[in-house]
Amino acid sequence: GLTGTKPTDLWAITPETGEKIEKTAPILALSEYKVSLPKVISRYEELAKALGANVESAEVKSAKEEFQAASDELAAAAKEKAGLKVLVLYADKDGVYIAKPEFFADLSYYKELGLDIVAGAGSEDYWEQLSWEQVGKYPADLILTDTRTFALSREQMAEFPTWNALPAVAANQLGDWSAEPRFNYTLAAPVIRKLTAAVKGARTDIAA
Repeated sequence: GLTGTKPTDLWAITPETGEKIEKTAPILALSEYKVSLPKVISRYEELAKALGANVESAEVKSAKEEFQAASDELAAAAKEKAGLKVLVLYADKDGVYIAKPEFFADLSYYKELGLDIVAGAGSEDYWEQLSWEQVGKYPADLILTDTRTFALSREQMAEFPTWNALPAVAANQLGDWSAEPRFNYTLAAPVIRKLTAAVKGARTDIAA
């Protein structure tokens, strides 16, 4: 049961809602808090196996190999572009939120692979909030912006002069990122490959 559970323990499910759901079906939660991407994916794999899926199939093995190959390619690109500073952020009308890599399974994994991701400061989990006037606090060669529908698009961000003044923006060294990672070998591999392409195409002398 969920008696005594804090609302933060289950994303978007309060204890009251959880009690109602459990009358119909059991709830199983997989934590992605400060856990690297492969570990989270492996936990989903264990869950799938427990539910009867064949995780030893040729299809799954192929997906794992693709994921590993994509990871190796990112590691090689990060090594080739040593010194490349990557900033990851979410933006809204009030300002930007600088991601803290250790709280995001994908970003912490990219750091493990050698990518130099600039970390936000402060005591809050996940993000450091900055005003639009402070957007240049951290020098960056490549900036990844959140693609979720409620985040500002880069077209909307271009309405802020402080954003346009950033060296990475002026040089169009920008890429996509979603704060909701794909916890699946098949879906994660192309995301990693897209990031690798952005890293390969970026110059390392942009950061001020």
